[in-house]
Amino acid sequence: MGNMDNKMNDYDMEHILYMRAQLEHLFFKGFVRQYELPKGIKPTHAITMVILFFHPNESMSKLSNNINMEKGSITTVVDKLTKLGYVKSERSQKDRRVYNLNLTEKGYEFAEQFTSNHESYIGSLIDKLDNDKKDDFFEAIETISNALEQLGSNLNRHKKNSK
Repeated sequence: MGNMDNKMNDYDMEHILYMRAQLEHLFFKGFVRQYELPKGIKPTHAITMVILFFHPNESMSKLSNNINMEKGSITTVVDKLTKLGYVKSERSQKDRRVYNLNLTEKGYEFAEQFTSNHESYIGSLIDKLDNDKKDDFFEAIETISNALEQLGSNLNRHKKNSK
């Protein structure tokens, strides 16, 4: 596990990349593969709506940062979601150059159900661990989360704003 002089090496880098892929595959792609998305909705659309569910009134720039997509690519996703009636775009009152994004009622209902089902899915995976491994897992998540914050990660915490 790492090396004693606290320097990054190829082994550490490989494990960071592998862990990222494992987390994405197990917790996200595994869920989306089994979840029946509405017609015209792709996994990127679903993730976008979930981000807006947790961060209403988000600017296009912040959304592209939170979803880790180029602004041009997220514009295409938002345009599609707007056309399908899941998202609405409104000019910011503070800065008329900025458009803020919100879920419509249809988008909110989708994101709420998707999030609930996703939480159940992750819970069912975590429940396969014994109590000691669960404790270790959540302690490791907290440690990594705190380290990323200390390193300057600028992603917003996913705390649902009250409506």
